[in-house]
Amino acid sequence: MTSLTEYPVRSPETASRKIEDETVIVIPQLGLARVLNPVGSRVWELMDGRNSVAKIIEIVFSEFDADKEAIATDVLDFLNDLRDKKMAIFQNEPAN
Repeated sequence: MTSLTEYPVRSPETASRKIEDETVIVIPQLGLARVLNPVGSRVWELMDGRNSVAKIIEIVFSEFDADKEAIATDVLDFLNDLRDKKMAIFQNEPAN
C-alpha cells in the first residue's frame, strides 16, 4: 500500500515515451506495456523521486478539474498498480 510520504520513482526497467497527451510505458523484460491518459502521464512525469505522493496529488489537483478526494483515490490506485507491476519504486526519502 502506497503512503503519502513515499517518493515514487519510475523503475529503471521501464522505457516510456510521451505522444501528445498520452504516455506509453513498457517493461521489455516482462512483456508489459501500458498507455496512460493525460492524468496518468502527468503523474508519471512527476515520479522523479523528489515529489512525495502527497505533493503529486496536490499538483494533479491544481492542474486538473476534479474533486480532490477523487484525484487522491485515483492517484493512489494508479501508484499501487505501478508498484504491483514493478513499474515504480518507492523511496522513504527524496532523491538528491
